[in-house]
Amino acid sequence: MSSRRLRRGGGRGGTCWGCCRGDGSKGPRLYDWALIALAAPGRHLLVRRSLVPDAKGGLELAFFLCSAPPGTTLAELAAVAGARWAVEDCFAEAKNETGLDHYQVRRYRAWYRHITLSMLAHAFLVVTAAAANSSAGPPPGNLPAGGGTGKKGTRSLWTTIQPAENI
Repeated sequence: MSSRRLRRGGGRGGTCWGCCRGDGSKGPRLYDWALIALAAPGRHLLVRRSLVPDAKGGLELAFFLCSAPPGTTLAELAAVAGARWAVEDCFAEAKNETGLDHYQVRRYRAWYRHITLSMLAHAFLVVTAAAANSSAGPPPGNLPAGGGTGKKGTRSLWTTIQPAENI
């Protein structure tokens, strides 16, 4: 989120609203954020209100129940809520690349093993792709234009791994 400004008022009880602007995949994201302290210590309600009307003409509201230590600011909680997209992208990549969602198990232990191995494979692919991209530039090969998998909004983590020599 690149620019922030905070203003008082606009809500009951002196709710602090903040306007955050960030670049999204579909253009700039403009939201108003409100932080409301709840009765329980360390619990807050974070409210996100879109500044751009949706297709029906209304402003979209999203609510986040937060548990944070005293003194946590609105900007910090808004940044954490915005980081959620990176986590969702990680899980989407793991589903596409390592079969995170292709489990057929009946017991917790088998599910846990599948998820753990799938996430380990995803971490290996991410680290390997980052190392290959930083040292040798984009790998040559059969990747579609743009380096993606061909599916909208996804990218491939597979990279060319050089065979080991002198083993």
